[in-house]
Amino acid sequence: MSPQSSNPSEGHSFEVPANASRAPCPALNALANHGYISRDGRNLSFFELLGALSYVYNLSYPLALLVTVAGFITCGKIQFGDASIPTGAQSELSEKLSKPSALSSSIDILHSLPAYIPRVTLDLASLSKRGFFKIAHNASLVHPRDVESISPHPGLVALFIATACRNKQNSASLVSIARFHAARLKSQPIDSAHEKAARGECALAFLVLRGRHPEEDPSYISPSRAKMSSRARGSPEMEETKVNRKLALDRFELHGIIPAERMEQWFGEERLPDGWWPDSEEGSPGVRPIKTISLIQAASAAYVVGQVVDQVVLTSTRKSKPMDTPVSKHSMSWL
Repeated sequence: MSPQSSNPSEGHSFEVPANASRAPCPALNALANHGYISRDGRNLSFFELLGALSYVYNLSYPLALLVTVAGFITCGKIQFGDASIPTGAQSELSEKLSKPSALSSSIDILHSLPAYIPRVTLDLASLSKRGFFKIAHNASLVHPRDVESISPHPGLVALFIATACRNKQNSASLVSIARFHAARLKSQPIDSAHEKAARGECALAFLVLRGRHPEEDPSYISPSRAKMSSRARGSPEMEETKVNRKLALDRFELHGIIPAERMEQWFGEERLPDGWWPDSEEGSPGVRPIKTISLIQAASAAYVVGQVVDQVVLTSTRKSKPMDTPVSKHSMSWL
């Protein structure tokens, strides 16, 4: 079935085949579990993955292209044959070439040639491979360290949700996700290249899953909230507001929240959250982002994640230093 159906969810129920290939990535696993890419997660073509990322998560083509290229360059494999070639095409070609009459069947031969053309494919499980030139790293939000994990760790999922959603709304914001990521880094730092990849993962997860209305975000700075009396300026809520103002979340349109239930469905169960697609009959706009997520917006969100990480590291460093050790003003410049 083409993904461009008038009913996007038709034919895409949640199913996980036995012995399926899966990645340490809820976004890709959800695509496979719902059949937007091959359900077994094997021999994925470049354009199959590119199209599914753009269609299901409403990523811009440049952003979807970047994600797809990164996966194929680091973990793709070269193989011969094409999924559309009928079984036995190679043996038929050999038989025709072995007979003089093969010259009169040139059209049939040309139809069989794609079976001998190399192509690059991707198995989802290959994304769990470790190494400097691989994507997997030790700062995953819900996967254990130092192992080739292809399924979320229940304990980490529970810890992530409980930590990131520790507020009255029981929901996660970009800043709370970034702080959990920073806490993971404190116990085991990773190299710069993988840290940039991890920041991008946090950013994309937030942009894909966040709520639609800024006023639902506990970090949203409304005009009335910005004029809070001086008596409230020492409260945790006001401190959170100050941090978010400095991170320029308004400028990058990075407000929004992710309910804990939605986090569990995506990170824990690796499926599209309930009500993902718009439902005209029920008048529901759906969870899927209305506005296309651009490469610039994703980069901006990743930048904010980086600033939160730097803040946590700086705070930790200051606490570990003697009180008379000065802190460089340059290290605080992002504030």
